Amino acid sequence: MDGRLYECADVFCTKMNEFLEYGPQGFGCRGSECHAQAYGFKDCYYKIIFTFADKKLESNVFTLKQSNLDITVKNDGLVVKGNTSINKPTDNNFWISFLITIVIEMVISLIFLLLSKKTLSILKWVFLSNLISLPIVWYLFPSINVPYKWQLGLSEIFAVLFESSFIYYFGKKYISYKRTLVLSLLNNVASVVGGLIILFWLSK
Repeated sequence: MDGRLYECADVFCTKMNEFLEYGPQGFGCRGSECHAQAYGFKDCYYKIIFTFADKKLESNVFTLKQSNLDITVKNDGLVVKGNTSINKPTDNNFWISFLITIVIEMVISLIFLLLSKKTLSILKWVFLSNLISLPIVWYLFPSINVPYKWQLGLSEIFAVLFESSFIYYFGKKYISYKRTLVLSLLNNVASVVGGLIILFWLSK
């Protein structure tokens, strides 16, 4: 079965364009679940088309005002409805995300500290700050019922401010707050981009 997401110009979907896949952005189905990820979803209408070996099924036209959608497969088409339930992250996904984040941010921090000729002892504060911030980002922010891009933005602002303050508080003898802020910003940009690419690839 091949599943594809389309963007529609109007409520009747007289003209539609396939949802583009590049970097971490894309749409895919695995088992009984489909997953869409984007840098930012357009404020438009959408349609899903499933292609099987013997037939093609189209969904009703819908919007992405809700982050969770239920897809019902019928003999003559697909029915897509909004679901107000909140996705709860699994522990397995958390540990995968944690490992990816730690590896990426420790590598970026090591390079940053070497280039700026700062003591590598700061790495332990980078690790500990992530140990505290990542569970908050992973379990608390998804419970906020706002679109995914807002969840992502708020969680990353929190992560940058918390981690930079934490690192500076314990390592101010060795590094300025301006540098910890730059370090935290670099770390989080790298971990978000790298993490989304890896997780989307794994979901395929």
